[in-house]
Parts: sequence; C-alpha cells; structure tokens
Amino acid sequence: LPARAALPNRLFRATAGATFEGTNLNFRLRANTGRLYSLRSGRDLNGDQSTRDRPPGVPRNSHVGPGNWNVDMTLTKDFVLGAGAAGTGAGRREGGGRRSDGPRLRLQAGINNLLDRSQPRGYGSVVTSPLFGLPTGYTGGRTIDLSMSVDF
Repeated sequence: LPARAALPNRLFRATAGATFEGTNLNFRLRANTGRLYSLRSGRDLNGDQSTRDRPPGVPRNSHVGPGNWNVDMTLTKDFVLGAGAAGTGAGRREGGGRRSDGPRLRLQAGINNLLDRSQPRGYGSVVTSPLFGLPTGYTGGRTIDLSMSVDF
C-alpha cells in the first residue's frame, strides 16, 4: 500500500466538438483517479487530546478513494441579424476582429453532468465511526445553463 500512496491524483480531460452552419456541439470528458486519504482511529492514542490520530502502523494518506468521471456538453447556435442575414458575405472580419456581415445572436445551452451521475465526494475514514467506509457526500446532479448574447 505505501507504493500506491506515492501516486499523485491523476486528472484526464478530453474534448470533442463539431461545427456545422453556425451550430457548434462540444463534449468534455473529465476523469479523476481516486484521491488519497488517511485512516483515523477516532481515539486519543498519544495523549494530546486529539481524536484525529491514525491507528498504529498506518501511514498518512495511505488509502485511495474511488475514481470518478463526468461528461459535459455545450450546444451553441449563431444567427446573423439584420442586413447581414441576406447573405452579404461569409463572415469576413474587419480590423479588430469585428464581423462585417452585421450583428449576431448567439444562443447557448451548457449541460454539466450530462448523464446525471451522482458521485461520492469522500468517505468516512474514522475506524470507530458507524459511517466508516461510507460516502460522506455526493456531487450535484445535472445542471443546465442557458444564455443568449448579441454581438454587433
């Protein structure tokens, strides 16, 4: 177990996206290895009036919690407004990055935790607790953020 405790927490991120006629769809995958934690006895083993002592022979951060993963999605749609909507150009940019084909309306939907996976945040680590080894909290469920902006 000590060799495993030396491994740092690993994070993996991947993004995939596609764009078609002003519509952009992106997916983001995030995966994490388990985080290190310490077992605690729940008793004052060394007389210092703290019950946060580890059992004898158990090193700090010697246990690894479970890993987790999550998928997020963003959908964006751009609309050309006004005179530029008649097809005056293919979105040419003027100096300073402004579009020459008129104002644009952007609608965006961001979905965090797309699959609505509830994942434990931590585990009870006090050996004498009835909650030992059980999850102490969970991540939030799916959230959807809607936004609208106008560029001109």
